Amino acid sequence: LRWVIEAGTALSMLESPAESETTKSWIRFAEQNQEDDQNHHSQQSPIKKDRLSFMICSLFYLMDKAERTQKEKDAFYFRNVIVPSLFRNGEGFRIEQRAMKDHFQDSDFPVTREWVRSLTHTMTKSELESLLSSPHERKLVIARGWIDTILFWTQREVKIPEFFYLDVGTLHAIQNVAKLAAAGSALGWHAANLAKRNPDILLRNESSGAALAQALRGANHQEILRVTPHHSQSSVRTTQRAYEEHVEDTVIELAREWWNETTNSSPPLANDDLAILRGQTKQVLLGTDPVLQLLTDRMQRVFSELATETIVRRRQPSAANIAPVQRMQSGTRTATLSSISSLSSQVNPKPPFATEQARQKFVASGLAFFAADLTEAAELAARVPELACDLYDAIILDAIREEDYQTVD
Repeated sequence: LRWVIEAGTALSMLESPAESETTKSWIRFAEQNQEDDQNHHSQQSPIKKDRLSFMICSLFYLMDKAERTQKEKDAFYFRNVIVPSLFRNGEGFRIEQRAMKDHFQDSDFPVTREWVRSLTHTMTKSELESLLSSPHERKLVIARGWIDTILFWTQREVKIPEFFYLDVGTLHAIQNVAKLAAAGSALGWHAANLAKRNPDILLRNESSGAALAQALRGANHQEILRVTPHHSQSSVRTTQRAYEEHVEDTVIELAREWWNETTNSSPPLANDDLAILRGQTKQVLLGTDPVLQLLTDRMQRVFSELATETIVRRRQPSAANIAPVQRMQSGTRTATLSSISSLSSQVNPKPPFATEQARQKFVASGLAFFAADLTEAAELAARVPELACDLYDAIILDAIREEDYQTVD
């Protein structure tokens, strides 16, 4: 089992942050399993059978995860090497269609059809007829569905519609930014409460959370990992603890700074209060703090507003304005936000995203610490469903017709 755990640890280093979370959870469970086996080393065959079953299941699980990682790597290469090259050679307008044909040549997009029907099954006959006659209305429905049932959906595993297949990397990148922003804002919330300050005011100041944002991004943590052997389990656990302690220390320093601004350091914050703040920081990093959901809900609302406003603002009825859309791509996989934004800006002929308006919305919602990152993420989140509709509207229209046929007046 030790070798299986080391293989899982190595795999988690290669995965995207979103994928590695489940692998790390398995590692923790396997390590506990290994400790239990050592404690029951003298027991008879039942323990050994259980251990063998667990190892076999774990191997199949890691093989599946390794296959996903390979697909992520292929998609990254596709996005960062093949796509820029083809755009430079004037063939970019065919990229999306070719890629989708290669992956789904024998498919009629069943997941996409089911997903579209799930968005429309509660609509009335008149509402469905409006969707059938208006591409603009279809874009609004798909955009809201993308935000609410995929991007911010956490209740169960999400089946990604086929026409978003090449957007999975973008989805993960946006979700990672959203999780980071929610965590940073929640930590600022707790620090402000401890300092007896109004969090709704302090969390609208972008500069005050700069140190906390840097700590959460883990610059020091990543530097430690870079010089640490990947196969050493103990060293990985050590660097993870170092990262968490660094974040805790940063949150405490922020609370002290805000406390001193009003009390002139007299009296200092009590050690018991600081211990509570450390505990709250741990809960935030574990994703179990209730403030996270409050801030995530705010974030989701802003993302949805921006996606809707972007589609309304970009409504272009003339054929001259619609034609260039074929040259765009519906957001393929990537590990970073900036690389997607950079390429898309070269081929997107539509009006620019309202960057400043978006930033102000995030600031006003108490998410100022990560307002710049969230603004970029929101632009991508708005672009993905819009371009998917431009490229695959026939599939969406067909799914709505199927729902319309089943609706009784």
